[in-house]
Amino acid sequence: MASELDLIRQRRKEVEEEISLLNEKIIVKMKEMERLEIAWNVLAELTGGIKPSTSTHRIFDKGRALRQKRFRAKRKTMPEKILAGLALAEKDHKVGLRPKEIHRAIIASDDPDADIGRVNAVAWRMWKAGTIERDDQSRYSLPKTSNAVDPVLGEDEESTALEPSADGRLAGPGGGT
Repeated sequence: MASELDLIRQRRKEVEEEISLLNEKIIVKMKEMERLEIAWNVLAELTGGIKPSTSTHRIFDKGRALRQKRFRAKRKTMPEKILAGLALAEKDHKVGLRPKEIHRAIIASDDPDADIGRVNAVAWRMWKAGTIERDDQSRYSLPKTSNAVDPVLGEDEESTALEPSADGRLAGPGGGT
């Protein structure tokens, strides 16, 4: 199993290097297109010729966006990876994931170099902070959201019918109403 992971890791590095080289080539070609358009416009202005029917500004803007995206692209943090793994598990209708299963999900989707000890420690910290939930079998899951509204009151289910309405009243000194 480890040798297959090493092969996948190596191939991912090769593909990332190829993408980087191709992005650099695209940037060089975009700069050349910009220079050619400037030359075209200068000659057209001097000779009274026709300006090009299609502008390369759109192409250059795509190249600029690609460059900016490359510089903006940052790696996900471990908590983001854990949340993504838990969201995927929830989509698959799983009750929760143990740290080992979260680690497998992270390796499969984001980071083949993820350390299981770090996944376990970060998941535990996230649970302590209330970002994720943990059951008695040490399975982590996304927090349950309660968006239910009481149809009778038309309010959130946390409010009760015994609570007096606070409409029109202002808080007085000392916190009383």
